[in-house]
Amino acid sequence: DIDKTYLHRFNGVEIQIIPSENGTIQKFTIILIDNELTDIFILFTEDLLDKLGPVTNNEDALATINQRINYWRRLFARITGEILSPEKQRGLYGELFILQLLLNNTEDKKITLNSWVGSQNANQDFTIKQNALEVKTSKIGNPYISISNEHQLDFTSWNHIYLCVVMVNESAGSHGTLHELINSIKKLLEPNNKLVDEFQTKLNLAGLHKDMEETYNQISYSVRNYRFYKVEDGFPVIIKETFENEAIFNVKYQIEMGKCKDFEEDEKTVLSVIL
Repeated sequence: DIDKTYLHRFNGVEIQIIPSENGTIQKFTIILIDNELTDIFILFTEDLLDKLGPVTNNEDALATINQRINYWRRLFARITGEILSPEKQRGLYGELFILQLLLNNTEDKKITLNSWVGSQNANQDFTIKQNALEVKTSKIGNPYISISNEHQLDFTSWNHIYLCVVMVNESAGSHGTLHELINSIKKLLEPNNKLVDEFQTKLNLAGLHKDMEETYNQISYSVRNYRFYKVEDGFPVIIKETFENEAIFNVKYQIEMGKCKDFEEDEKTVLSVIL
């Protein structure tokens, strides 16, 4: 018998069970469906054969195949761009860390979940009513954050806009991972299965698909601190109305946060405004 959990399909490869004519023997079949991946598929099958060499029974053979499939599934995903880069993983972790904070401080979880629009490539990560919150995540020791365009911190478009900078340490491990944080948020949204599904849809839009979630348990994040800043007149920001030439657009720049202490806002005030 072959457990259904062994029948993973991943980018370029499909795994099927083909029963025999008399129905007594099942064949475990691995099929290449993307010919551009032929070279790595050959390495994949050679690795399988090598690991199966010393195996003497069907049960151990299936367990070995499943183990190697999970390993190669992650490798195929990296090659085809299906796995988020370390930078995008870090950024997503910061957004979800703040989403969890917001969910823990509100009764209306639906509105709060819907406010997370960073997964949809919006200019700000959270928008509630006429207020916005942008989250930047950086490694400890990096004093700068990067701003993607002139609209991201444009305070003239909102009643209030805040910048939250999340500083993290990263290490190898299985605790404090992106996968673990995702599961924690799903538990917060239960037992409303519709909200869990909406959250999963947002993760898909962010490039993190459900069947790949377990892949994101390799990096442990430890949040050392997070600070809120009110973006207002005087804050070191580039906005469209300051351009002297209308032909200028899509301006990227960096901010040294150590020089923004005068704009720090306490967490309680920020939550009271945006929730």
